[in-house]
Amino acid sequence: MKSFFIDRIIADMKRKDSSDVQRGKIQPDSVIDYVINKNGSHIREIIVKNYRQKDRVNEIINTAAWSFSRMIENTK
Repeated sequence: MKSFFIDRIIADMKRKDSSDVQRGKIQPDSVIDYVINKNGSHIREIIVKNYRQKDRVNEIINTAAWSFSRMIENTK
């Protein structure tokens, strides 16, 4: 979950935002970010901040759902 969802999806969005900051399109405090809260070694929640666009919300939700379903399949 973490490696695909965070390292691939969110990191790509963050790189794009950083590029937009350099070009003056958005403010630095508008860059997408996330917080992972754990309960021991288990992820309790992932909070995504500054997603800004409906398309991003949809991509985040769809990717998270796909990642969770793959995790469940791999535990069977």
